Amino acid sequence: MMVVGSDGFVGTAIGSRSRFKDNVIGVSPVPVQGEWPLDLRKPEEFDYSALPDNCTIVFVAAISSPDYCTSKHQEASEINVVGSGFFIARALARGCRVIFFSSDVVFGRSSGPIDEDSPMQPLGAYGEMKAAIEERFLGNSGFKVLRPSYIVSVKDKFSSYLLGCAKAGRPAEVFHPLLRSALHLDDVVAAVDSLHENWALHHHPAVNLCGPRLVSRKELAGILGAASGLEIDYKVVEAPPGFFESRPPLIEMKSLHLEGLLGRPPLDLEGALRKEFERERT
Repeated sequence: MMVVGSDGFVGTAIGSRSRFKDNVIGVSPVPVQGEWPLDLRKPEEFDYSALPDNCTIVFVAAISSPDYCTSKHQEASEINVVGSGFFIARALARGCRVIFFSSDVVFGRSSGPIDEDSPMQPLGAYGEMKAAIEERFLGNSGFKVLRPSYIVSVKDKFSSYLLGCAKAGRPAEVFHPLLRSALHLDDVVAAVDSLHENWALHHHPAVNLCGPRLVSRKELAGILGAASGLEIDYKVVEAPPGFFESRPPLIEMKSLHLEGLLGRPPLDLEGALRKEFERERT
């Protein structure tokens, strides 16, 4: 298995938590020992002839900040659309299988519950860039899409912020309403493992990665506090101007296929976080 974007949040988790972690090849712009270099601004410089036969490539590399994709649109598009598309096309031509990480914001303009059969209605530059890659390659038998909602872990950006505030004894600032069908990071890794191991058995070209219900940032603070045993104090504040122009207040994503991919229901967030804290302590 090869992970493009191995230095990021999800890529790091795959490299450390996957059942196949001992055989993972990392690919990043600034590789550490054993990883391969890839600059998506210059994807033509990558040595595609070195790609292993029948390799599964997990593509999680991207400029993922919606605000950055809006303010620096051309720069972000060069990486998220042009460079990513070049790499994926060359990898598919070499016979590789590609698991592309998209986003729930490809459904950002939709209302009501959204499943894999719902039409994409991307909101903002980031959503449009992810949708562009999906539209280009969906239909290729070597290409599958995972569309995550908010991914929860003790190390995700929001949880890290909440824990930092709790340890410093100050209230966190929480935007509300901001609701997502959040799921735990371990479910994301398990979904990747399942596709890698049983590619031909999973016939669905796209799977929504989501939990069973909507969760607000306020609820996440409570769940994290209960799992960690810390007192997490917060105050609700208004989001800055323009914040919701590229990320809607609510995306209610459902999945017709995730439970089949995992072989079980998605994890309970509080229980999964408790186990993660236990692993961190050992």
